[in-house]
Amino acid sequence: EYTQLAASSTARAAELISTFMSVAVRVDDDRAVELDMVQYLTEIGGMVQGRLESRGGVLELLLPTRLKLTVVPEALTEALTRILANAFDHAWDGSVQPLLRIRCRAQGENGMIIEVQDNGCGISPDHLARVFDPFFTTKSGAHGHVGLGLHVAYNYLTQRLKGSIELSSQTGHGTTVTIRLRSSDAATHLL
Repeated sequence: EYTQLAASSTARAAELISTFMSVAVRVDDDRAVELDMVQYLTEIGGMVQGRLESRGGVLELLLPTRLKLTVVPEALTEALTRILANAFDHAWDGSVQPLLRIRCRAQGENGMIIEVQDNGCGISPDHLARVFDPFFTTKSGAHGHVGLGLHVAYNYLTQRLKGSIELSSQTGHGTTVTIRLRSSDAATHLL
């Protein structure tokens, strides 16, 4: 029993260390590249589609025909992965058929907006103001959550990518995460 407890504590400590390392913003290694955002977001959607379908859910991708953005792909992938993981962990309680919508559109000449929307249970108003705080979670303890997912996503989007992230939600009516990004060193191209 003690060995199992020690192993569990060690695994949890390793997860925390890994997450702390993710929180540290490393801008010196960042190299921006031009991404085909339609292809990129289709691939991101493909990563979660099987998991969503196993719950009886639906993935909707609302993407323009073509959209390119110069961005640090590793930072964007890390942020989106954490946002999507948060939706899977918190959005659906089994009372509705899960729906996850990823939408992308140009904003001005060199910017874009990405929205990740779910039809889940939403976030209560008293929790909404704290969702980006480190160590804030509504599922700690036995669920194994440490409350750093959205905090890390916030840091990556605002510090590494120089963008912004907003979260809007209403209890019982789902959540929308809105990400605004600008090209790092070239214009966004909507064709």
